[in-house]
Amino acid sequence: MKSLRKEKAIRLVMKNGRKKWSKLGRAFILPSDELEIAIVTKKEIGGAVKRNKIRRRIKEAIRTTQYRVNNKCQLVLFASPIVDKLNNQEIKEAINEIFAL
Repeated sequence: MKSLRKEKAIRLVMKNGRKKWSKLGRAFILPSDELEIAIVTKKEIGGAVKRNKIRRRIKEAIRTTQYRVNNKCQLVLFASPIVDKLNNQEIKEAINEIFAL
């Protein structure tokens, strides 16, 4: 699992990828050679510590369910403020829903 960091690559995924809604927020998915992920958290969610915690929890959920993800893709996820209130199991279920497992 790699990070999708360049703004140009993120915009490409948002323009050409398919959009999916989940408990975690909006997700844009584009087929690719490997799994690349960008998680966007806006300042309205909270301070830097809270936003980083949300990113870490989502990345951990993706990492633990990655072995079941057969399709390699580029994923851009705009996190919703409600993610902070979800437990780890609910986050994993939402990740499975995004990847349609």
